[in-house]
Amino acid sequence: MTLTETRPETTLPDASHPESGLRPVTGIWPAISARWRLLPIGLLLGLGIGAAAAVLVPTTYDATATVRVGAGLVPVGEMNPGSDWAQDQAVLARTEMVLTAIGDRLGEEPEVVGDRLTVAQHGETSYLDFSYTADTGSRAERGADTAAAIYLQVAQADAERRWQDQVDLLDDLVAEASGSERAALRAQRRTLERTVVDPGRTVQSASGEAQRATVDPSAFPLAGALGGLLLAAAVAYLLEARSPRARPLDERQPGGLRLATLGRLDGTDEALVPVAGRLEQVRLPEGREKARLGVAVVGARRSGQPRDVVAVVRQSVRKLTRDRKVRTVAVDLSTTQGVAAARECDELLVVAIAGRSHRRRLERVRQRLEVLELQPLGVVVAPRKRPRSAW
Repeated sequence: MTLTETRPETTLPDASHPESGLRPVTGIWPAISARWRLLPIGLLLGLGIGAAAAVLVPTTYDATATVRVGAGLVPVGEMNPGSDWAQDQAVLARTEMVLTAIGDRLGEEPEVVGDRLTVAQHGETSYLDFSYTADTGSRAERGADTAAAIYLQVAQADAERRWQDQVDLLDDLVAEASGSERAALRAQRRTLERTVVDPGRTVQSASGEAQRATVDPSAFPLAGALGGLLLAAAVAYLLEARSPRARPLDERQPGGLRLATLGRLDGTDEALVPVAGRLEQVRLPEGREKARLGVAVVGARRSGQPRDVVAVVRQSVRKLTRDRKVRTVAVDLSTTQGVAAARECDELLVVAIAGRSHRRRLERVRQRLEVLELQPLGVVVAPRKRPRSAW
């Protein structure tokens, strides 16, 4: 490349920002404004996940019946069982025999009943809470009341069985004993006859007490939408911090790209006046009649966009360079052929597409130009869409 005069210093991205790592941004709102399309995407994604959760997550209800534990076999007037006895009865209420009886009444397998039923002592008292979980409130209430009723039946039968076992044992001992020993056994027999069976009773039915155990399904879409928006905002912030979008230059934002630029393609030839002046001063090798201008386009999203940009530059340069013929060509600095074409040019111009040229991408271009020892005339910002006045 031929350089015969001192040209203004032109840089691409700010060299203080390394290519890797996060870069400071002005705030969350500028990031969202630059990448606002992520918001509807996050909103729709969150609504979809929330709607799916509302359908897939089962709705369950809990109901609780409370039972006062009886003392079993107690003398008349002694009806206050201790908390330790209540703990033992909580274990009894969870035995396989009781779960099987509850399942037979409800039409459920014992394993299912065991998963849905919870029996817990109410504090340090002699009360047990029978909690049952089901897919509807009525089934939860029926399950809790049935579990409490089956437990009381089992406790009654257990107390009566133990009473009968003691009676039979004492009768056998009395028949075999004699004298004072027989008299003592008969006294125990009379004491046993004054014993009552106290299995306990239900103090609070589960009827009408069922409550929803899971979140209301209507809350899932709302939570999903909110989560989607928050996630989209976070992603926008991180993306903008890592690779901020370049914005068009105008009078209110002269440094929008954080670059030393020549101007913008806004329908006038003003930005390319320095380029044309430079081309007219190029000393051509003997035998060559045209100066060569290479145009490197950064941020193109479609295959034909670099060609369109070069056509605009070519048209403007042709009008501005009346005393010099110029050949304007597109160069791709990412390929070997493009680098070779750039080295054959007399001058090089970088065109950044506004809104598409991220600082990270521009930094790579700057570093590549530095490695290749190519010094561009400057950077011109082209609009993302082709304005009629300029194209």
